[in-house]
Amino acid sequence: NYNSVRDEFTGMLKNQIAKSNNGIERSKYITFGIPAEGITEARPRLERVEADVMGNFKRLGVPSEPMDGRARLALLHSQMHPGSREAFRFSWKDIPQTGLGTKDFIAPNSLDFRQSRTFRIGQYWGAVSYLQIMASELSDKLLAEILELDAEMTVTMHIQTVDQLKAIKTIKGKIS
Repeated sequence: NYNSVRDEFTGMLKNQIAKSNNGIERSKYITFGIPAEGITEARPRLERVEADVMGNFKRLGVPSEPMDGRARLALLHSQMHPGSREAFRFSWKDIPQTGLGTKDFIAPNSLDFRQSRTFRIGQYWGAVSYLQIMASELSDKLLAEILELDAEMTVTMHIQTVDQLKAIKTIKGKIS
């Protein structure tokens, strides 16, 4: 007698499952850089950019926090050791004691690049694709669709503003 209710409830559950993220955790990071002669010139400018970015996120209601050097290294370690339960062991005082650099602490044992389009890290295979978009603006829909793909991946975007006259000259060159 309750089959109609069961069917409706099953439909609701299936709909919720279709909308879910399938247990995928998405983290988004922004890295920015500026040209400078040295760290003393760069630091105040980087701090201003960081404050502007954090302020913009706060106005949008998006939680954000800056990462220190160890947190960035831990992130890179997790990306370079996919599927590994190996803990990240690093301390700044280890560098002078061991003579190793930060790259030595995050790098995997081996990277296999023998295939033309793929590479291998341990038991995991990967591929890298390059996409160059020469457009006056980037659609937020494009960005959202790329970031919502249901796959374990790293998306890196290098966005650079170009002077309008230089952009027109480049496009005319591409067309010809």
